[in-house]
Amino acid sequence: MKYKKDCTVVEAVVILFVRRRAGKEPEVLLGPKTNGPVKGWIIPPGGHLEEIDQGPIDAGHREGREESGLSAVSSYKVAELRVEFPDKNKMVLVHVTMCLQWIGQPKNRKGSGHEWLRFIPFPEIPWDKIPTKEEKWMRLVLFEHRKCVVWITCGKDRRDVRRVTTRTVEGFQ
Repeated sequence: MKYKKDCTVVEAVVILFVRRRAGKEPEVLLGPKTNGPVKGWIIPPGGHLEEIDQGPIDAGHREGREESGLSAVSSYKVAELRVEFPDKNKMVLVHVTMCLQWIGQPKNRKGSGHEWLRFIPFPEIPWDKIPTKEEKWMRLVLFEHRKCVVWITCGKDRRDVRRVTTRTVEGFQ
């Protein structure tokens, strides 16, 4: 979708901490958000990119540390969500990163924006509590190990999803 020159673009990041242990189902760190446009939904740690961040990977590491207490050793980009609000001439560009190695144990940090965070086995992910229409890209990333770009067109707010287009990609620059 094309935007006017004065379109507001806000960049954000989420980091998928994925734990794989021998003989057990893979798990992802998730928890219900207590604030913002995704309040009440179960999502991974994340937030806005800030001036101090050197890009989405750095922002994901910072947000992961702030919200969960985990220090990512390394991560990589696995998806890009382009959440569009045409009526407001606004787009939120969400960089999704994945981390398979970190230092520390998850902690519920006061003021993190999550009610709780815990590792949830893939088969037990509560899809009915994940943000509207996001199950497809999450399954591509978590279950099929594919990268993707997702266009989400919303009406008045994030719960008013009008259209979703998902395309797999080879990688990100």
